[in-house]
Amino acid sequence: MAYLLGTLISAYLFGIVDSINQLLICGALLSFFNLGAWGAMYAYTPEQYTTNIRATGAGMAASIGRIGGILGPLMVGFLMANQVSVSVIFGLFSLSILVAILAILFLGKETKQTHLC
Repeated sequence: MAYLLGTLISAYLFGIVDSINQLLICGALLSFFNLGAWGAMYAYTPEQYTTNIRATGAGMAASIGRIGGILGPLMVGFLMANQVSVSVIFGLFSLSILVAILAILFLGKETKQTHLC
């Protein structure tokens, strides 16, 4: 959740900055936290499923993420073509990251020192 929170803050700031230096710093932070979040998610996600459906569950979660990776840039182009500001677009991205944080907070379970069957 810490990496996702960093991603959330960085994405929001990336959308509202007004100088090149701020854009570069926020972009680097956004990349850092996003890559960290994905690394943690790939380790965390399989533990949320029982052994008999673990591969299917983790594969489905990853495939939905890939679909988002395809649709996200298409959505940006669509929104920009319809005169939606960059700050609003990154606000939408921040909202989706907040939903992920809340999902982990309320639906995720800690599996440390737990026998996974």
